[in-house]
Amino acid sequence: MSKGNSPRAAETEAVAGGPAETLVLLCGSLEKRAPALDASELAHWIVESKAGTRAVIAPDLCSSPGVVAEAADGNTRTLVLGLCDSEYREPEFQRSARKAGIDPLAIAVVTPGSYCATLGQDRDVVGVAKTMLAAAVARVQAFPGSQPEDIRPYVVGEGQRISRRALFTMPPIAYRPVVSIDRNLCVAGTGCDQCVQACPAEALTNVDGAIQIARRSCVSCGLCQSACPTSAAQLPGQTVSQLEAEVGELLSNSALDSDVPRAILFVCQQSAAAVDSLPQSSSPMAPHWLPLSVPCAGFVSPAVILQSLAHGAAAVGILGCGNDCRYGQREHTQGKIDYCQKVLAALGV
Repeated sequence: MSKGNSPRAAETEAVAGGPAETLVLLCGSLEKRAPALDASELAHWIVESKAGTRAVIAPDLCSSPGVVAEAADGNTRTLVLGLCDSEYREPEFQRSARKAGIDPLAIAVVTPGSYCATLGQDRDVVGVAKTMLAAAVARVQAFPGSQPEDIRPYVVGEGQRISRRALFTMPPIAYRPVVSIDRNLCVAGTGCDQCVQACPAEALTNVDGAIQIARRSCVSCGLCQSACPTSAAQLPGQTVSQLEAEVGELLSNSALDSDVPRAILFVCQQSAAAVDSLPQSSSPMAPHWLPLSVPCAGFVSPAVILQSLAHGAAAVGILGCGNDCRYGQREHTQGKIDYCQKVLAALGV
C-alpha cells in the first residue's frame, strides 16, 4: 500500500514498484460495473506483461481526477486510464496530468467497466479487459512526443462533463491536438492537396507548394491524416504508428484465447457511449469485438481497414455518428467500406 499526505493518496494502492514511464491508473470500482473484473488482478497482469509500466488502483478514480497528479512520479511520461464509464471529466483529468508533467496527448483512456458489462456470460470478459488495457499501453508507448505547436487549448463546450467545483477553481479548458505536416514527406509542391480537400474546417491551405495550418481552426478530426498519401500529415496522439501499435496489440495479445476470432471496432469519440448498448453475441466462438477510439469515423482509411484484416482481424466495424456527424462523414465512410468490400471480392475473400 502506498500512502501519501492527502486522503485520496492514502487510498490509492500501488501494485508495482520501481520506475516506469507508463502509469496505468485503474478505478477500483470496475467490478461494480462488471463483476468479473478485479482491478488488482488487472493491475498485476499489466505490469507483468507490458514492460515499462507501473499500475496504481484508485478506489474512486472516475470521480477523482486529481488522483492522477498524486499517483504520478518523476518518471511518468505517458498515462493510461482504466475507467468505469465513457462519460468522464476529460478537462480535469488533463489538468491533473499536466500538473504531473504529463503531455495531454500522451494519455489513452479505456472503459473496460462499461464495455465489459455488456458482454455475455460466455465471453472472456477478463481477457477482453486485459487486451483493451494492453492496447492502450501500446498506443501511448508509441507516442513520438509533441511540440508546443502540436497542441492548443480550447474552452469546454456543451456536452462535456466537468464538476461544479471545477467551474469555480479552474477555467473550463481542455486540450486538442493540432495536425503536423512533415515537410520531408509532403508532396504539396507537386500539386497534391488531398489534406486540404479533406479538412472540414478549412484549416489547411496550399501556399506556394507548402501546406499552411491555421491552428485555431483545426478541429482535431484527423481526416487530413487519413487522406494524406505519403503519411506527411500526422495527428499527435493518433499517429499512424500509434494506430498500428494499438491494432497489433488488440489482434495479438495473449490474454484472449487464440482460437476465438477477434474483430476491430473503430469507434468515433462522439459515439463512445453507444458502444455500451451494442448487442453482443453469447456464442463462445463469435468474434470478440474489440473497441478502438478514433477522433472521427472518417479517420479510418481503407488502408487501415485492409491492414487490420490482413493482420488477422476476422472483421472490421466502424461505429460513427450517422446523420449527426458534425463533419459530414457518413457517405464518405460508407464509400470507404464499399471500396474495401470490392477489393476483398476481387481477391476472392
